[in-house]
Amino acid sequence: MTDYVATRWYRSPELLIGYSDYGPEVDMWAVGCIMGELSDGQPLFPGDSEIDQLYLIQKIMGSLTKDQLESFNKNPRFVGLKFPSDISKPETLEKKYTGKLSRKALSLMIGLLKMDLLGLRNLTILENCIKFVRETRGIELNLNNISLEEKEIYQLIS
Repeated sequence: MTDYVATRWYRSPELLIGYSDYGPEVDMWAVGCIMGELSDGQPLFPGDSEIDQLYLIQKIMGSLTKDQLESFNKNPRFVGLKFPSDISKPETLEKKYTGKLSRKALSLMIGLLKMDLLGLRNLTILENCIKFVRETRGIELNLNNISLEEKEIYQLIS
């Protein structure tokens, strides 16, 4: 796969750093970014470049993971570049969106926007999506169209 995704503002840290091994979880990150933009009309991470994008993400989400930082430092595009120290005290999604999103929507957004996208996301995303749908809409999911693993997770959290 390619590390290019059309709109920089919705790219996950992994795509910005240059990972080429990823799946649909990068789309879940984009959904989280879009939720933020829909809530207040402003892009969540409106970076002017890949490095600026990574900086803006860290200002709200906190530092890159150890693996991400290692990949960042090995990427020739970023040789000699470092992030400012103000990322050690992130703003957090809670501070930015409390009052703009419901508690349930904010919980979903937090589940979609995880810094360790490839390592931690799939279970959390599915759990949060199912909970959000069930609690806010009362809609039953069509279990005929999801994988066996997803059905098992749905049954665990139902």
